[in-house]
Amino acid sequence: SNRDVGNFGSEDRAFFLDNTWSLLPETNEALRSQYLYTVREFQFAVFKMNGFFNFLDPAVIFTSFRGVPPDDALEAMTLQARRNMEVGRKYVGAKLLAVSVLAAFCELTGGDGPMSLFMGDLPSRHHVSYRLEDDLPTEPVCLEECDEDVFNILAHGRKTETAFDIRQSPLAAYLYGCMGDAIERCLTQVKLYPMTKETAMEFLKALPTEVIARIAENMAKVAVSRADLIEEVVDKVVSQRIIQEGDHEDDEDDDDDDETK
Repeated sequence: SNRDVGNFGSEDRAFFLDNTWSLLPETNEALRSQYLYTVREFQFAVFKMNGFFNFLDPAVIFTSFRGVPPDDALEAMTLQARRNMEVGRKYVGAKLLAVSVLAAFCELTGGDGPMSLFMGDLPSRHHVSYRLEDDLPTEPVCLEECDEDVFNILAHGRKTETAFDIRQSPLAAYLYGCMGDAIERCLTQVKLYPMTKETAMEFLKALPTEVIARIAENMAKVAVSRADLIEEVVDKVVSQRIIQEGDHEDDEDDDDDDETK
């Protein structure tokens, strides 16, 4: 019934995402272990949720029976659902991009590992330690290319905490603030799950080099045992990008030569 999906019609985007995000442990048993889930397990959970947001049609969420609710009310509810789905799709997309960056570095530096190995421990009342996102810039560099609602929720947080994740999403906010809605193209450009060494490298090369370098620098401070390998990955990404750009310029020069003949 409409009551069961009422949060889809909420005017409060953060409240809507609260309800949706809190469902992740119900369908992903690994997330019920607060400190033990791995990068791959979290990526899979967010990957599935991203698929849900890209599949569900807002037009079929609410229904009318014998004129209840009336057409104008149903239309208003559907419009809210459409906007919530849009915000949710972009929010979850940014979260997927962020955890996929971690998954790519995992794959290229020895394989899957605990989220805490790459991000740092989740903060608690009795323990606070350095986390990957602690030194990341907080101001977006391309705010005009961002959905303001999405960026605000990523940067400032959902309404409530969950046991498996903090309210704020600084890493996802940093990526979204640097790339804007262009992140949606990155999510479809490379197969993100399951991540392989080949797709991991292709994925990292598709992202801005300076962004990957900044994230890797912080990651190496947390994942100390993989710090040297993380640095090697960044060097390889940079060198391959240079080669690709050189090949692209050569192709353009050949095309120009053909046109002048």
